[in-house]
Amino acid sequence: VSNSGTALGFASDRLRGDAAIVTRAVQQRGYAISHASMELRNDREMMIMALATHPRALQFASVRLADNPHVVRYAVYRDGMALKSASARLRDDEDIVKIAVSKCGPALEFASARLRDCEEIVALAVKNSQSAALLASARLQDVMQCTSDVSVMRLNCFPTGSE
Repeated sequence: VSNSGTALGFASDRLRGDAAIVTRAVQQRGYAISHASMELRNDREMMIMALATHPRALQFASVRLADNPHVVRYAVYRDGMALKSASARLRDDEDIVKIAVSKCGPALEFASARLRDCEEIVALAVKNSQSAALLASARLQDVMQCTSDVSVMRLNCFPTGSE
């Protein structure tokens, strides 16, 4: 397991629940957390260790950890697309979504409908990736005058109020 974290997938249930063995596997490859017992997938330190090498390992977290702001913030800081695996409550958290879309504009797809309608968050996403404009609410797409040809989208997406 210490040479190949994926070997945990072939281990017995007893070994998948052994913290020392799972730690070695996860240190080798964060994805190995997917083979750990539910008890260890519910362990905050174990999940942080997995996220350090595989930010999208959040998809294997327990419901409790997918709703833990510290764990999710760490995951989206490492990879904005980890937002997909966050709880609905945290996909509606402005700070967490700002981090996610700043790292990866297309992560806007996984933000709550309320935040896909937030000008500040959509602007951060579009600044990272212009194609993220297509993931904004219909109202903001109208404001930005988006077309399916992102290359002709206005660079200044939102009126400043001085117009």
